[in-house]
Amino acid sequence: MLGLAIPGIGLAQDAAPDSGKNARTLDTVTVTGSRIKRTDVEAALPVTIIQKQEIDAQGITSAEQLLQQLNIATNGSDNLASNNSIAPGEGRGNNGVSGANLRGQGADATLVLLNGRRVSAHGLAGQVVDLNSIPFAAIERVEVLRDGASAVYGTDAIGGVINFITKTDYQGLSVTTGVDATHEGGGDIYRVGMLGGVGDLDADRWNAWLAVNYKKNEILTGRDRDFTSSFQPERGLSPDSRGGPFATIGAGPGTLINGNLIDPLDNSAQSWVNIADLPGGIGCENAGDLMGPYGDQIWNPAFRYACAWDYGRARTLQQEVETNQAIGRFTFRISDNHQLFVEAMGSEVESKRRFEALQFTTSIPSATNPASAAGTLTLTRSTT
Repeated sequence: MLGLAIPGIGLAQDAAPDSGKNARTLDTVTVTGSRIKRTDVEAALPVTIIQKQEIDAQGITSAEQLLQQLNIATNGSDNLASNNSIAPGEGRGNNGVSGANLRGQGADATLVLLNGRRVSAHGLAGQVVDLNSIPFAAIERVEVLRDGASAVYGTDAIGGVINFITKTDYQGLSVTTGVDATHEGGGDIYRVGMLGGVGDLDADRWNAWLAVNYKKNEILTGRDRDFTSSFQPERGLSPDSRGGPFATIGAGPGTLINGNLIDPLDNSAQSWVNIADLPGGIGCENAGDLMGPYGDQIWNPAFRYACAWDYGRARTLQQEVETNQAIGRFTFRISDNHQLFVEAMGSEVESKRRFEALQFTTSIPSATNPASAAGTLTLTRSTT
């Protein structure tokens, strides 16, 4: 092979140089293993850069809202509108946390940076950074590494990296305020912020600025929206719950209401009964808040006289969160290529998480029920 290659090399050296008539222009030259800077499209790890002008044009006022606009970000249980209901014990520590979840890998697998440095994790949610603590008023741009970078940053960057870049030189004073009001009421968001800075890095060789922000998210419950109602039997929708403020008596082994209550309509045995729904009763709608008749035609005919409770309207759709943020930076220009800076940030996030009430039912064992020997009971209906 070496002998065959040598003549080829000699011919190439003896050949006359191309006059340029057949020369080709290469659009792209890729050198494997080099560190030559490429465009974002050609980069091995693509980066999306979102400028402040784009953020303001879309009316985005928080880091959580910004993440919702990214097509590679998934919500899961990492925002204020998730994980509001009754949850397992390990999930209750995420109260009020808005996490960044890129590519569906989880909030603990997405690295959040501030000016290229790691941000303290939430105290109750493990290695998850609360986006509510990011001082959004001082953000200059946001850089999103859309692919995993665990080889560079570690396992907490499997999903990607989000780097919030703050201003480095700001002069003047600006005050912003706004309200996000919902069309049907409930869940309004109020915010006010101030950003002030003095000093010119070019002329004075120093600059200092301070940003403070206050934000409040009002609670939004299922009662505020009609679509959350579970009592829609015409659509085949009815809650399969037999509890509530006015308890339904449940059937159990050896209990009085265990197939012993006979309905004269069809001589069927009833297993669950609420006295509010019995003939002459006050009705399930008047028995308590969010109560209604049980959908026995949908679920079980033996529960004809049971009352149900609407969990959908009792749920919290958006939690109540109050946020105070502050960040400051002092920069001193030592030379044209060197700067000395001191940066400090603090935030306080207070979240109030509300759970819907637990349903409850009752059953009386036959051993302690003096009426257990009464035998079969029959309902009576009277007409006037």
